[in-house]
Amino acid sequence: MTHDRDGPTADLIEFKLNLAKACAEALCKADWFRWLSTIDVIDDDNNEGDDDLDFVEAQPVDNSTVVVGKMAGTVSGPPAAKALSEAEIAHEFANAQDPWARCDGVERISQNGRPHPSAIAAAAGLGMLFDDEGDLQKIFRPGGITNVICASAATRSVLEEILRVVTDHWQKRILSQKGPDLHFHNFSARPDASTRDRTRAQHEFQIKVENSLRRHGPVLIISSRARQLPAALESLTRRIFRWAGFTAEMIIEALRLTHSTTGMLAEAEIRKRLPSPTALKRLEPAQIDAAFEEATTLLVADRLAEIANAPMGPKAVTLDAVQGLGATRGYLDRMLNDLQEWQEGQLAWPDVTSSAVFHGPPGTGKTMLAKAIAGSAGIPLISTSYAECQKAGHQGDMLAALSAAFEEAAQAAPAVLFIDEIDSFSDRGGDASNRSYMRGVVNGLLEQINHAVEVEGLVLLGATNHLDAIDEAVIRSGRFDLKLHIPYPNRAGIEAILSARLGQKRAEQLNLRAVTDRLVGQSGATVEALVRDALGRARAEKTELQQKHLMEAADHLAPTLSPSLQRRIAIHEAGHVLATLLSPLPTPKRAQLTAQGGMVEQGPLPILTPDWARARLQVLLAGRAAEIHLCGVPTSGAGLGPQSDLAQATELALAAETRWGFGESGLAWHGASVFGIDTAPEKVKDQVERHLRTAHEKAMAMIEENTELLSRIADRLVEARELDGQELEAIRRSLPVQAASMDAHRQEAVYSVQRV
Repeated sequence: MTHDRDGPTADLIEFKLNLAKACAEALCKADWFRWLSTIDVIDDDNNEGDDDLDFVEAQPVDNSTVVVGKMAGTVSGPPAAKALSEAEIAHEFANAQDPWARCDGVERISQNGRPHPSAIAAAAGLGMLFDDEGDLQKIFRPGGITNVICASAATRSVLEEILRVVTDHWQKRILSQKGPDLHFHNFSARPDASTRDRTRAQHEFQIKVENSLRRHGPVLIISSRARQLPAALESLTRRIFRWAGFTAEMIIEALRLTHSTTGMLAEAEIRKRLPSPTALKRLEPAQIDAAFEEATTLLVADRLAEIANAPMGPKAVTLDAVQGLGATRGYLDRMLNDLQEWQEGQLAWPDVTSSAVFHGPPGTGKTMLAKAIAGSAGIPLISTSYAECQKAGHQGDMLAALSAAFEEAAQAAPAVLFIDEIDSFSDRGGDASNRSYMRGVVNGLLEQINHAVEVEGLVLLGATNHLDAIDEAVIRSGRFDLKLHIPYPNRAGIEAILSARLGQKRAEQLNLRAVTDRLVGQSGATVEALVRDALGRARAEKTELQQKHLMEAADHLAPTLSPSLQRRIAIHEAGHVLATLLSPLPTPKRAQLTAQGGMVEQGPLPILTPDWARARLQVLLAGRAAEIHLCGVPTSGAGLGPQSDLAQATELALAAETRWGFGESGLAWHGASVFGIDTAPEKVKDQVERHLRTAHEKAMAMIEENTELLSRIADRLVEARELDGQELEAIRRSLPVQAASMDAHRQEAVYSVQRV
């Protein structure tokens, strides 16, 4: 049996549905008296030898006849719908009645004495696992194992209850004579169990299965997740089936046996009323059974939809609630559109963009983005992190916890699996003292990701503050396709966050611009904290939110700088901007003047040539040079911390000299772990200092030659607080004619980098 790219063939669908129906009927017919536990009195004399039990209880409250114990497949008469017009049938549907399932004079079937509806639906689901008779025969071949994986403990319990009956039916169907008994085993090791307990459980389970195989019996295993079995048993596994949850087809086959006295149903109407496939597959057996208490097929479908749509927790966050995403929103919208088209059967899973890494500074909402994608798609979010897995214990326990998270997500698919702190899975070639441990951990993560990308419906997301710290193999394309930078929000994004958190009506009554100027350069988390602070101040005064509450909160979270200090910082950042615009480097993405200082976000370059490295050094030192030129002396701002201008310039010059072969120290490569500037040989220190001095002198000359333009950029930055990439590109294009050759050099440089 083959599958088309657009889905299974008609023959395959027919085989699955016929087998599903036969399995459900077999369950209802097997060991009939075993299911009659709810009937208090049975007249053995009157019913002896009667295979078609037809007990009638007392008249129900709604005066309809209730047929008790009628065998599956028994038809009481023609459907009432055949005597009705289309308008009358529509009227029945409007009253949640199913005239196709009802005979005149027989309203409904009692559920007393029948298997639970979830068991009947599950029996149908087991039949839908197979593609053809040959596929079914394989599980009865001695010397092999069939593994049915089901994450839900409640559903595993139902499957264990019905497997004997269903597999007996399979065996009678495909074997002309009695074959070897099928041996059943259940393996469901707790993911939080210690390595010792897990190893012992696997060993005991392995002995049981090996004993079954030695008795020439085929083995069927029910397990909670993949790769739980010992390696020796995995090699004997012929087929793995994943229980994907309840489907409309299963529900319909169960309804045919529980709510139809005609063997027919209003299938189209039922399907219209059932919850979506994604919502239906997440229902547990108890929810299915509760819905089947309703009197008609349509009421059952309505009840299932009601249960599936009931809120299971806090209201889901959607992308519409996340502000300030900029261009990133387009990528996420396309990802969601792909996922929706796949769910509707319009797009093959390999064509879906289904993985992304969010990277950027803390507080930019990377975790919220993962929640918003799951919320917008209406699918569950399964989260884990390096720290969460490490809590399980040593490396073996950690990898088991990681595997459990991936398997939970695979079983819940369509779902989002979110790995926070993914930068903790650092380079396997890092610190020698930790190299062996990290190699094992990263290799374990790679194995899980490789399995995850094969699971249809599983969206894989990661988040990190430091993209460059992650092992490159983890985030390569094919594992994480999109690398999306989530920066601090721009002014428009800040204002949008304020409006969303305050409410549009209240926001229109306030001057948000005054607060927005104070919050440029702050994270979205800080913006939201300011709103909470302002609302708290208003509640404390027992009054409506006023402008003063916002400003007081801003004074607390983002105190203003003095005008003179703002001007100096603007001059510093203008120096970086000017040096970049007059270099072969890409135009900056934006420049900001913030309550904490300033920032120029440079465009990325995957590699550097000696010329570009020298240009980058000049850019890093141009801020300090601009301060000296216009203010007389520099401030300490250029050297505050490991991310400061001087720190980055020193590291860049050291790398050029010792790792990139751009200096006079030879071609020998010295890794960052060998020495830093503090431990470098004196000759290397001298070379680094020479690089820095030369770059500083050229930056000073550039600043002195373009003082008017420097002041203009600084003035504009003080006025606007933020210059985006488009405005900076406009400034570059307005540069004098002598900069044209530099512009051409820049374009050639960027083109060369792209070609590499």
